[in-house]
Amino acid sequence: MFRVNPKTFIRRNILKFASHSFGSRFSKIPYDPKICVDSGNFERIRTNNFLYVDKTRQIFENVTNPNCGCYFFIARPRRSGKSLNCSTIGELFLGNDALFNGLWIKEQGKWDFEQEKRPVIHLDMSSCSANNFTEFKLNIQ
Repeated sequence: MFRVNPKTFIRRNILKFASHSFGSRFSKIPYDPKICVDSGNFERIRTNNFLYVDKTRQIFENVTNPNCGCYFFIARPRRSGKSLNCSTIGELFLGNDALFNGLWIKEQGKWDFEQEKRPVIHLDMSSCSANNFTEFKLNIQ
């Protein structure tokens, strides 16, 4: 039995999937991109040139859709990018336009980073583990 380095395996399969799914748009991605598997922080991923699959079009459509209302419930399994999506939305509303260079939302010019600037409150509940509601309340105080 031979062993495959997990990072090499993931990298090869992402490259195959991306070239098949995105065609000529895939040429913008470097041949051997760095893959970040331990962070849901948009700023860290963009500033360190990790591979990022551009979801800014979908985020823009959700945020600007008048039928969506003002609350979003994101129900996804573990490790599916919920924190990264929230971080991306946060950076969008903070107006950090430099992080969006080369991404759909900035290339299309559909988002005015100065005009849409808003305060963002980030609540990190990852360190609040508890066995019951009383313990949970104590952890968040």
